[in-house]
Amino acid sequence: MKKISIHVLVTFFMLTSYYDAFSQCTSCSLNGPTKIDVDQTRTFSTSTLSGSNYFWSTTGGLTIIGSNTSSSVSVKGTNAGSGKVCVTRYKSGTQPCCYCKTVSIIPPCRVPSVSIAQEPFGCQGDILTFNAVTNPVNASGTFNWSIPSGVGTIVGSNTNQTLNVQSSTSFGFSISLTFTSTCNNTQVNAFTLAQFLDCGFFISPNPSNDLLLIQTSENSKIKTPYSVEVIDQNGKVRLKVATSEKNKQIDISNLPNDLYYVRVITNGKVVKTTKLIKK
Repeated sequence: MKKISIHVLVTFFMLTSYYDAFSQCTSCSLNGPTKIDVDQTRTFSTSTLSGSNYFWSTTGGLTIIGSNTSSSVSVKGTNAGSGKVCVTRYKSGTQPCCYCKTVSIIPPCRVPSVSIAQEPFGCQGDILTFNAVTNPVNASGTFNWSIPSGVGTIVGSNTNQTLNVQSSTSFGFSISLTFTSTCNNTQVNAFTLAQFLDCGFFISPNPSNDLLLIQTSENSKIKTPYSVEVIDQNGKVRLKVATSEKNKQIDISNLPNDLYYVRVITNGKVVKTTKLIKK
C-alpha cells in the first residue's frame, strides 16, 4: 500500500502544474548550484528525514544522471538556456515537502586568440598606438600590456584594449600582451616589435598641458620656414603657427583636454604627423 501511495503521489506531481502541486506541500531545502556548464554534471541535495522517500525531476536543458529517488541527485547540463531541478520528499503520515531551483545552463566557452595591430615605427617623441585584436572580436576578458625590453614609456593605462607608448630616444622595443579570458580564466599571449626613429623632429612634452616645444635637428627633412597645425579628432584645425625657428614653443593652454594630431607642413606638403595628448 505504501509503494502504491508513493506512485500515486509521483503521478500527481507529474500531471499537475508546479503551482498546484506546491500548494499541496511545504517547502523543502534544496542545495546545489544556480549555474551548470553544458556537459557538466553537478550534485543537488535536500534535507533528509528518516523513513522518507524522494523523487527528483528536471525541466529545460537539464538531465538526471542515475537514480532520482534518494536525498541527492546528479544533474547534467545538456542544452544551453535555463531549467529547473525539483525535489519532492514524502513520508507516510506527514505532509510532503517540495521545492524547485532555477538553474542556468551555460554554453561551452571558446578560448579566444589575440594579436596586436600596430603602427610599426614612429619618430622619437611620437606616441605609437597598439591595439589588441581578439578572435572572436567580442571575447570577454582583461588586458595586461608590458614592455619587456627596449626604451619606451606607457602613456596612460596598460589594462585597456589600446596601448599608447612614447620614447624620447630612437630605439627598438618589444611589446607583450596577456589577455585573460573569462573562459575558465585562460590566458593567451601576443608579442610584437616596434621602433622609434630619429626623424629630426621632436615634440615635447607629450602629454602636455600648456606649452609645446617643436624641435628640428640639422639633418631634419623639415626645411624652414614651416607651419605647425594642431588638429582635433574631427579633422578641424584648432591651432596653426608658421615659423622659421628650429626650436619653437607653441601655447596650447586654451585647447580642451583631448587627443590631437600635430601636423608639420613645409613647401605645401605634409612631412610629419604625430599624436598629441593634451591634459
